[in-house]
Amino acid sequence: TTTTTTTTTTTPPKTPKNEDDEDASAGCGARGSVSVDQAKSILEAHLKNKGKFDEAMKEALQTRDEAQSVMESQNEIASRVKASNSLSAELDAQWKDFQAKFDNLFDLAANALKGNLGGGQRGLRAPELISESVVAQILRRSKRLVVLTGAGISAESGIPTFRGADGYWTVGSENYRPQELATWEKFDEMPLELWRWYQYRWGICREAKPNPGHAALVELEGLVQNGLDLVTQNIDGLHLEAGSSSQRLFE
Repeated sequence: TTTTTTTTTTTPPKTPKNEDDEDASAGCGARGSVSVDQAKSILEAHLKNKGKFDEAMKEALQTRDEAQSVMESQNEIASRVKASNSLSAELDAQWKDFQAKFDNLFDLAANALKGNLGGGQRGLRAPELISESVVAQILRRSKRLVVLTGAGISAESGIPTFRGADGYWTVGSENYRPQELATWEKFDEMPLELWRWYQYRWGICREAKPNPGHAALVELEGLVQNGLDLVTQNIDGLHLEAGSSSQRLFE
């Protein structure tokens, strides 16, 4: 009689898997698994972006500083221009005041001269004629002689004087005095006329020659023991051309 033994193995039932749990598990693995190379790459990209940001910030700050410097320079220039304009106005006022005083002084001198010539103002000393011998004695006893000349000595050479009747310059129907023309104001107002006037005067000076008055001073320089110092307002060069000493000529 054969006996058969049967062994039964019981396997516990499998629990069904939840698909959501599988997805979550997979996702967690994807996020949580970062290699060293990937980490280094991420860090390098971060540092590179930070470097660019720092460089951009540096350029922005530099641009701001440059703009501020330009604004400060513009403000300084504006202040200088304002100060220059103020100084220019002040100088113009001083120049006009000087012109007025000079004209007044000239008028006083002219009136005094008229009185000396018999013009009739009381209290002025009548002119006296001094003989040549007295002049010679004064010159001989003088230790130092200074002669002052102006436009009048060159009038005989054909150069118009500034204040004489021939010194005026006509523009259209207006007559201008030389002291009015020889100013920046008139140059700004009518530069072409000013150049014409100066060219006209320069042309006359180039053609002019010394006259007997210039020669007389050269002769006097040789007669006086210590010579003489010649101070002139003229820039026509006629004193020097006549033979006056260049060492003692002050133009």
